Amino acid sequence: MTRSDDVPYGYGSYSAVISGTGNPANRFDNGIITNELNPISLTSGKTYIFSFYAKTVNRAALSVYLANGTTFEAVTDPQEILVSNEWKRYQISLTPTYTGNGAVSFAFGDLSSSSSLNLDGLDLFENNTTFTTQTVVGFIGDRNKTLNLPNSNHYTIDDVKIELPYFNEQTGRIETKQFTPTSLGNNKVTFDMPAQTFGGIGKVYLLGSVIGQFNYNVKMKITEFAPNPVRADEDLVVYGTGFNPNYEQTYILVKAVGANGALYDLWIKPYRIDSGLSQAVVKLPIGVAGGQVSVKTYFTHLLLCYTGHSHRHCELLLSETERSYR
Repeated sequence: MTRSDDVPYGYGSYSAVISGTGNPANRFDNGIITNELNPISLTSGKTYIFSFYAKTVNRAALSVYLANGTTFEAVTDPQEILVSNEWKRYQISLTPTYTGNGAVSFAFGDLSSSSSLNLDGLDLFENNTTFTTQTVVGFIGDRNKTLNLPNSNHYTIDDVKIELPYFNEQTGRIETKQFTPTSLGNNKVTFDMPAQTFGGIGKVYLLGSVIGQFNYNVKMKITEFAPNPVRADEDLVVYGTGFNPNYEQTYILVKAVGANGALYDLWIKPYRIDSGLSQAVVKLPIGVAGGQVSVKTYFTHLLLCYTGHSHRHCELLLSETERSYR
C-alpha cells in the first residue's frame, strides 16, 4: 500500500501499488487474484461490471478477467486495459460461462522495471439495472424531470446519458443529442428539458449501451401571436415553445365559417418553423372567424405500438395549447 494525496476522490489516501522489477515476463505469468476465502458467486450468462481506478508511472497494460474460484482458470475472455499516468476510472463488462464460486484476476506480468501500477476503488457488481419510466411530460426549460433507474447505486452521473430528439440550429437538421443528467441517486436520475429538443422518443444509456426508452412529451406553450386581431389572407406568426420541427407533425388551429354559416376548426400546417423552435408561421385563409388559436403537435407513442392481424398500430401522443384572438 502507498499513501499519497493524489488518489481517487472518495477513496481515502491509500492505494495499492505494484512495481515491476527485472525483465518483463509474459503478461499472464504474474498477477493478483482474489482468494478462495472470499468467493464471488457467479452465474453463467449473467453480465457483471468490474469498476476500478488505476494509474501508472510510465504507461502500462494489464488484463482483467473472472476466474473459477477453485481452479483459477479464466471463465471470461480477458479484457485488456491501457492505463495512463493519471488516475482514471475503468469499467469493463464480463459475462462468465460458469456458475459457482468465482474470483477476479489482474494479469500484469509484462510490467517493466521502470513502471508501477496503482489500483484503488475495486468494485464488482451484477449489471441488473432496469429502467421503468414510460413518459416524461413538461415544458422546455422545466428542471429536474425524474426517471426511475433501480439498482443504479454503483454508477456515477457520468455513466448515464439521456438521449433526446434534437433540432440542430446550425445545420437545420433533425437529430438526437445526448445530455448528462443533473443528478443520480436513490435509484433515480433527473434531467432538465433543454432548448432545441422536441416531442418524441427519449433513450437512456448506461455505460454506452441503451437500457430503455421513454415518451418525451414536450408540452406546447403560446406566448403571443401577431397580428391580433387576425386578418384573412395574411401570415399569422405564433410565438412560443414546444414546436416540432417536422412540419407534418405540427398544426395551427383557427376557427373558420363554413358555407352554412357554422363555425368549425380549421387545421393548417405551418409553412415555416424557425430554427430556434420558438415560432411557427401559417397563411390564414378567407373565412377566419374570432375564437382561439391552438397549436397541436404529435409524435408516435412507440411504447404503445402493437401488431394486429394485418397491420401495425401505434398510438399518438398529442400536445396542444391555445389562446383567444378576435
